[in-house]
Amino acid sequence: MEESGFWVIQCEDAETASLALKARHPALLITDINLVGKMSGIELAQLARAADPALRVMVISGQPPTSPLPDGVTFFSKPVYPIELIREAAH
Repeated sequence: MEESGFWVIQCEDAETASLALKARHPALLITDINLVGKMSGIELAQLARAADPALRVMVISGQPPTSPLPDGVTFFSKPVYPIELIREAAH
């Protein structure tokens, strides 16, 4: 993503990502479903969309989601190639 001109904030877990969302107000969130910590990527997506309904969110996983994704969230099944993310992010 960085090589394609995107400014990237990488976080270790959903809790750190939720703080970054509040502090930095990004235009796009990309998360895996399975994350380290107490919060899943789906929970992070729900929190992010509730805080900013205009935020674009992409969720990635090797398995189909076990619970519904929030409205407006795009799902990518692994393996995900960088060009797919870049193409979606550019919309």
